Amino acid sequence: DHRDLHSFPTRRSSDLHLSRGSLLHLLDIDHQGTLTASEYYHLLESFEAYSDPFHKKSSFLLKLLGDSGLFSVHDPENLVPVLDYHMMRVLLRSGGIAIHRQEDHTMLQAKMIFPGEPAVREAGIDAMKRIAQQSGVDVLRLNDIFYMLGRSCCLEPPLCVAGACSKNPCSLTLTLHLQSHDYCLLDRVCVGKTDESFRSLWQPVTETHYY
Repeated sequence: DHRDLHSFPTRRSSDLHLSRGSLLHLLDIDHQGTLTASEYYHLLESFEAYSDPFHKKSSFLLKLLGDSGLFSVHDPENLVPVLDYHMMRVLLRSGGIAIHRQEDHTMLQAKMIFPGEPAVREAGIDAMKRIAQQSGVDVLRLNDIFYMLGRSCCLEPPLCVAGACSKNPCSLTLTLHLQSHDYCLLDRVCVGKTDESFRSLWQPVTETHYY
């Protein structure tokens, strides 16, 4: 439940021209095999839509380009994981992100405006990197799993309580080409499955255009 105020910022025609030119330049550089993840992020961060210091939209754009076979960076191990509010909710409930202050825990449960959102995002990004390293799953590929878990399986009520996903058909089954699934993919490791205080956590509510 984020509050996205500026997802589609108004741009002058000169800005649009510069954006198109930069994207073509980006692809040209990649053909030479010289563009690193850091250079890719730096190329996009001058545009408001991609100014997020945690690079959510930039990483997601790269994922789309990569899935289409159009673009990749030289050092994918240095990519920043895609992390949006659905994924933060899954990580908070499962125990992937630890909330140590009771005041913060209470604010997240109550869906209050949460000033600590950047710290939660940073912790979530670190968690996704660790999951990628330990599982061997590409860090951008994890978006297909955790995002779909969040938007279908881990809403209110979550699959572990309701016995069915909130969406029918489930977004996760469509994305991963599963016939069906009766249990959450995190069923064996999720703290929230058995602890209601974790299961009732919500993603940080904030005013942002970063995701």
